[in-house]
Amino acid sequence: MKRTLLAFGDSHTAGAEILERYSYECFDRSYASYVAKYYKFGYENFSKAGCGNDWLLKKFNERIKTIVENKEKVFVLFNFCESSRTFFEDKGKLTVHFYPRLLDNNHFKKVEKSFILRGEEDTEYFQDMKRLRKTYFQYLKDNDIDQLDKKSLYQVEYIQKICLRYNIPFIFHSSCQWYNGSWDSILEKNYYGLDKNNKDLDFLHRNYSFWGVATNSLKWRHLRTQERWKEHYPEEYHRHYASRLAHFINEQKILEDCQ
Repeated sequence: MKRTLLAFGDSHTAGAEILERYSYECFDRSYASYVAKYYKFGYENFSKAGCGNDWLLKKFNERIKTIVENKEKVFVLFNFCESSRTFFEDKGKLTVHFYPRLLDNNHFKKVEKSFILRGEEDTEYFQDMKRLRKTYFQYLKDNDIDQLDKKSLYQVEYIQKICLRYNIPFIFHSSCQWYNGSWDSILEKNYYGLDKNNKDLDFLHRNYSFWGVATNSLKWRHLRTQERWKEHYPEEYHRHYASRLAHFINEQKILEDCQ
């Protein structure tokens, strides 16, 4: 049975803006696809632009059921997102909210403005965001950043336990944030860049997260000032990041232990 790479992540893993500015996804050109091609794996991508770990955990739990039932051979690539992101179920549908660490009403106004500039103020998604923002701000008041980071670390540990229980090889990495808290239970072997002796989270962000590597590199960081790009990077960078992950997978012999 051929092994399949299952990718979970946010817009970076989805390949947002590879095709054009503001495009939400391009699964077949994201770095996850290049990792799958490198190992000649099948490929499924469950990433979603703007999503957070809560959404990804939901998708992971849904997929793991069929994996166990059908005894599938898979490889999990999981990109953990900003801890402040979450989603709400509204009128039977899922509405995803995405915000950076520093959140307040002023920031939401900036988000609204960006949507208006894109001509999307009348879209259903924009109206959903506007209607549910009070719910989201209350969520942030009830959960400070330390609590949200702690929850994210628990989610990392939970997914790790499931993979270990069913002998599923896996690699984790950070999208753009490393969480404050104890990493003692997280395996260095499987988390790209994790060094439990290094407490400098900013260093880990700059040198290992998808966003940090690009925004601190002379080769790509200038793209942030160009009209073509909003928050993302080109296919060339996706290939580069895929090669870094593949090197780590080989170095740690992650696949060899699960044959």
